[in-house]
Amino acid sequence: MARRRRDGTVVVVSQKKLWFLKSQDSWGEEVVYDEVELDVEGFATAVTVAGEDRVYVLYGRVMEGIMGSYKDGEAREWFEIEEVLSEKEGGYDKVWVYVLVGLGFAYFCFWRFQMKKLITNMNKKIT
Repeated sequence: MARRRRDGTVVVVSQKKLWFLKSQDSWGEEVVYDEVELDVEGFATAVTVAGEDRVYVLYGRVMEGIMGSYKDGEAREWFEIEEVLSEKEGGYDKVWVYVLVGLGFAYFCFWRFQMKKLITNMNKKIT
C-alpha cells in the first residue's frame, strides 16, 4: 500500500519494511531515500499520512488468524497503530543543539573576558 505526502514523497509499506520514495521527473524514475524496518510479527497491513506529514502504520496481526491462535468465537478486538519517523528527515533538529552550544560557549568566553578585565581593574585600584 502507498500514500503520498504533501511534499511529494510517496510512502510504501510491506510486511517487513517501509520506504520513503522521491522523484524529480514526474515518477519516471524514483529514489528510495529512507528505509525503515517494521515489526514483522505485527504484519503491517496499511500506511497512512496524517497532519504535518506524519506517517502511521497499521499492524493487523494477520498471522494470529492464519495460525489459528484464536479459540472458537474469539476475535481480536484491537489493532496497533504506530507512528513511523524517518531518520534522515529528523536530522535537521540536531543542528539547533550545536548552534545553542556554540552560542553558550561564545557567551561564556565573553563573560570570562569581562571578568578578567574587572579583576585586573580592581587590582590596579587596590595597589
